[in-house]
Amino acid sequence: MAGEVWLRVVVYEGSSGDVDEQFIRDAAQEAVRVLEKTPGCTLGYWGNDKKAGTMAAVTYWTSLEAIEAAQPTLEKLQSERASSGVKVVSANNFKLREYKLD
Repeated sequence: MAGEVWLRVVVYEGSSGDVDEQFIRDAAQEAVRVLEKTPGCTLGYWGNDKKAGTMAAVTYWTSLEAIEAAQPTLEKLQSERASSGVKVVSANNFKLREYKLD
């Protein structure tokens, strides 16, 4: 693996206990539109657990510094979710490690 890779994992919960598929599609499309212009962000995945009423965003970054520099942008995206009744449950950054499996 060349260079560092960092993951940012954010879990969201709907205030009504439900995060519908259309919301996830719209939120992911908006996040992609914003994050593709954000230095250091290289990839993102979004998913949901319909029974639990939660969704998660997993984004890949070139460094922890890139995540920290993007904090105002990330907070804006989270604020937009909150205005739709979807709040952040947790947000964590992880340095990705590679281990070969035999």
